[in-house]
Formats: sequence, structure tokens, C-alpha cells
Amino acid sequence: MMLVFDIILMGVIVWIALGSLSPRGVYKSVVMFVVFGLFMALGWVRLGAPDVALAEAAIGAGVTGVILLDAAGHLRQRTPGPILERHVRRGVAPLPLLASVIVFFVLALLVVNLPAEADGLAPLMTAGAEDSGIKNVVTAVLLDFRGYDTLLEIAVLMLATVAVFSLRDAPDILGRRLAGFAGPLLDSFTRIVTPFMLVIAGHLVWIGSSEPGGAFQAGAVLGAAGILLALSGFASPRWAGRRVVRLSLTMGLLVFIAIALYPLFLGGTLLQYPDETRKTLILAMETWLTLSIGASLVSLFIASASPGPDGGVA
Repeated sequence: MMLVFDIILMGVIVWIALGSLSPRGVYKSVVMFVVFGLFMALGWVRLGAPDVALAEAAIGAGVTGVILLDAAGHLRQRTPGPILERHVRRGVAPLPLLASVIVFFVLALLVVNLPAEADGLAPLMTAGAEDSGIKNVVTAVLLDFRGYDTLLEIAVLMLATVAVFSLRDAPDILGRRLAGFAGPLLDSFTRIVTPFMLVIAGHLVWIGSSEPGGAFQAGAVLGAAGILLALSGFASPRWAGRRVVRLSLTMGLLVFIAIALYPLFLGGTLLQYPDETRKTLILAMETWLTLSIGASLVSLFIASASPGPDGGVA
């Protein structure tokens, strides 16, 4: 039964992916992209990768979807509909469609040719995670086994946020209100759901060392909560001034660098955490990374969003 479900799921994912490249309209393509992210999250769950599924649902379908919807609305305002749609039909859609089909068949060929029995690196990674005191293999890989990659990813995220800020003329861009006051339904929904999202973000950080979760997933949920507040017409609190925002954006990277350099003072090597404090250091790192990732996602959205003529997001 589950095999039939997986086959149907795979077919639906491919169909939605092709639909997102359809030349019938930018808005439809964006909506299909969001749906594609949700089904991809379900696919990752079926593959036994809940960490990736959480990140895909929160970032791939949630935060990215909202930014693309805003960009599509802004593009529709600046470019006449017939010209935009004709441009999509003529040159934009066929190229990614062809590339996607080629990549799909290459991946399918690779999967078919995989050996029937192969342990790969799974036993080594599991054993290494247990030795490090981090039971969750994904967290161990991100912050211990390949900490250099994660450190650079955080740096790139912070630099991307700074780049978006530099493209805006208004110095107080983060203090603006994106939307008018929400209606009773959206206002009540936001007030009820946001506290739960904050609790979920904290829970994901706490269990990240032993269960699916961690800084990226928690930061995505935290960022989604901030974006929901912005879309519901809530202004940023008074204490969230420029200094607080800058501190939130940079503290994750600074703490990561400090913890990475800490072993050097003990005679060790870079990112070689002491065994007796490994779990504590990684938990502290994940906590600050969560705040920085959440702040980056919210800042990127608010700084890049386009207020409409009535104060709402275009």
C-alpha cells in the first residue's frame, strides 16, 4: 500500500514541478511552487528525513513562497499583463522546463543503477554522532562534522541580508508597517498562532541534539512567525531598533566564530569542541543561530516587500 502511495506522490511532485514552469501566468507558477514545496516536505518525510522536511516546509514553501508572491504582485504592477505573459511564453518557461526534464532523467538513471545493498556512510556517521554526544546525526553533521560549511552558510545569509539593506534608500526600512490593520479573523488567528510558533521554535532548538530539529528549522519557524505578524499589520516593537536588529543578525555568526576559535586556546584545532562541553557549546550555538536566522528571514522579507497603494503588501 505504501509503495502505491509513494509512486502516486512521486508522480504528483513531478506534475506540480512541471506546472510551476507553466507559461500560463506568473502568479499561478508561484502558487504551484508553494504547493510543490509542501509535497516535497511530505516526500522527505517518506524518505525518513524529517529535519529536511521541516526546513522545506518552513523555508521552501513558507518564507520563499511569501517573498515570491510579493514579487509577483509587484511585477504585475510594473509590467502590463499581456507583455509579461508574452515574455514568459516566448523565452522563460521552456528553458527551465527542459533543464528540469534532463535533470530528472539523469537522477532517475542514477537511482536505478544504485547497488542493491550499500551501507554508505550511515554507520560511520551514526557512530561519530554517538561519540560526540549529539544523538541527532543531522545536527552532528551540520555543527560538528562539517562545521566549516555551516559557518560559511550563516555568513552568506548575513551578507545577503546586508546586501538587501544596502539596496534600500530608507534607513528605517525595518520600522515600516507593511499592511493595514488586519480583519478580525486574521487578527485573532495571528494572536493565537504566533505564541505557539515561538514555543515550537524553542522546542526545535532544545530537541535538536537528539531528535529532528535544530537551528535552521527553529529559525525558519521563528522567521515565519515574524512574517505573519508583519502581514497582519503589526508594527515592530519599540525595543527592536537598529542596534537590536543588527545585534540579532550578527550574534549567531559571532558566537559561531567564538566557539570555533575556543578550542585553539585549549591547544586543540579549529571547531574541535572539547568532549566535556561539546553538547553545551553546540546548544548555545544553535540558540543564537536560531535568533539570527529568524531575524534574517524577517528582515529580508520586510526590506524587500513592496507596500501597495493602501499600505498593504503588493
